[in-house]
Amino acid sequence: MLRDTSRDAQLVEGLKKGDISSFDELFNLYSKKIFVFVINYLKSEADSEEIVQTVFVKIWENRQQLKAELSFKAFIFKIAHNEILKFFRKKACHQSFINDQLLDSEMSFDDEKRIEYKSVLLEVNKLINLLPEKRRIIFIKSRIDGMTSTEIAEQMSIAKSTVDNNLTEALKFLKSKASNLSFGVLLFLYLFY
Repeated sequence: MLRDTSRDAQLVEGLKKGDISSFDELFNLYSKKIFVFVINYLKSEADSEEIVQTVFVKIWENRQQLKAELSFKAFIFKIAHNEILKFFRKKACHQSFINDQLLDSEMSFDDEKRIEYKSVLLEVNKLINLLPEKRRIIFIKSRIDGMTSTEIAEQMSIAKSTVDNNLTEALKFLKSKASNLSFGVLLFLYLFY
């Protein structure tokens, strides 16, 4: 262990002077160890390799500040650890951004559904207004107000069979007119009327 530390100190001194062979030897000594350390956290070979490269780029760029008397091994693992933390922070920010985008798209999708619903409702109301007055009143009382045929008959002072016949004719009329309209209007009529 002492020999490794003294060899590291010699290599760090060479690296500080810009000696590429010292850098290469440090890379050969530590790159696999750093990779194993990083992949235990990231579980991704590509991301781990990228972090190993980043660690050694930082070592090269900051070679003038290296201190030969300090443990190079501890120093390089500290850089790797910081890069892992940075990776997860970036990933968390990215995930947060994606979640925000999904939330925004869900909101706009809800807005689109609301607009489509209003549009379908408007089309259905136009069709209902085409019904003869008595039939329209019976239809509204039944399908919109939720009254039974008996309640409508009593309120309008007409026979229950008249109410039922008017409802049947109203539905036939609406479905025949809706066949020329969008699928949304047809679906609305079939589901709710």
